[in-house]
Amino acid sequence: TFQYTHFRSEMPLLQPDMQSRSWEKHAMDILNFRHKEYLVIVDYYGKWIELKNIRCKKVKEIIKTLNVVFSWYP
Repeated sequence: TFQYTHFRSEMPLLQPDMQSRSWEKHAMDILNFRHKEYLVIVDYYGKWIELKNIRCKKVKEIIKTLNVVFSWYP
């Protein structure tokens, strides 16, 4: 049977920080799809998604890819 419990949170829900411009705050992850690896980068401000194919998951490869992506945006 389903029981309903009244839950009262003492802490308010956290709100995301508001950014004033693109690429001020972003998230990234590595995606593996069909035996290829991709770096997924999401801009919180504009909700823009960049998906870049990477050769490997080494730090140097990630930094190189990030430098290319960030050089496109002021």
